[in-house]
Amino acid sequence: VGRGGRLDQLLAHKSTDREIIEELYLAAVSRFPTDREQSELHRLIADQPSRRLGLESLTWAMINAREFVYNH
Repeated sequence: VGRGGRLDQLLAHKSTDREIIEELYLAAVSRFPTDREQSELHRLIADQPSRRLGLESLTWAMINAREFVYNH
């Protein structure tokens, strides 16, 4: 994920993980994540070596998700 992109802007604005997850979902699949998706993603982010790495992994997962491919 390139520097200066959407994730960098969200991190610079001190957005919470919840806000970032919602923003990525809206951008990629035009919907909010379900409560289950939110809690699973919070856990996945927390399990990564760093918050940034977890959020970058989420960004790539959203781009590669079948729902993204069919939505756009």
